[in-house]
Amino acid sequence: MKLLLKLFLLPVWVILGITWLAVHILVSIFSIFHGLWKLFFTLIAILAVAFGMYQNAIISVITIAVTFLILIAGTAIEVFLEYATRKIGRRIVIK
Repeated sequence: MKLLLKLFLLPVWVILGITWLAVHILVSIFSIFHGLWKLFFTLIAILAVAFGMYQNAIISVITIAVTFLILIAGTAIEVFLEYATRKIGRRIVIK
């Protein structure tokens, strides 16, 4: 029975590991673009305030906040996948 459980959990563990790797790469790439995006929209917001275009400044700040929330969500998903992968890996090795 334990061997059958290990045989069932092994493909699940591999799929979780591959998914974690893909999410990790995407979060890393997105964090680089988020930094550049934040710099770009901060400059736009400063210029918009300087020229009295407050709607553009508000849109720029909202855009920065939304990209930050997307980055936080991706990081949370990455942490969950890593935790699940480790727990299933331990269950395969120990039992």
